[in-house]
Amino acid sequence: HYYAPNSNNNSSFSVPTQIVPHAYDSAFASLQFQYLWPLVFEGFPEDRPASASKSHSQAEKRRRDRINAQLATLRKLIPKSDKMDKAALLGSVVDHVKDLKRKAMDVSKSITIPSETDEVTII
Repeated sequence: HYYAPNSNNNSSFSVPTQIVPHAYDSAFASLQFQYLWPLVFEGFPEDRPASASKSHSQAEKRRRDRINAQLATLRKLIPKSDKMDKAALLGSVVDHVKDLKRKAMDVSKSITIPSETDEVTII
């Protein structure tokens, strides 16, 4: 298709005017670049909604797949989590992490690690 400037105003937008069978002469190539360059980068308006929707659907599916893969990993780490829904699983993970932190604090309190100010006697 051949696109020309809109003659109604001084706008930089283009409007379709006619079909040109010999699209490869230099004058047409110059006009084509000048008036069609936004379409080269953006695509045709009727294609945008479908391709944007498809791209969004694909991105959303990849996001769901990543989330489900991580939830499957958590299910392997948390005992008795096979039949839990996602919210219950996450609640169980939070409880498990809190329990592990508490146990780590208990262990660190019972083990005395010498500091720089402690004296060491070698016999």
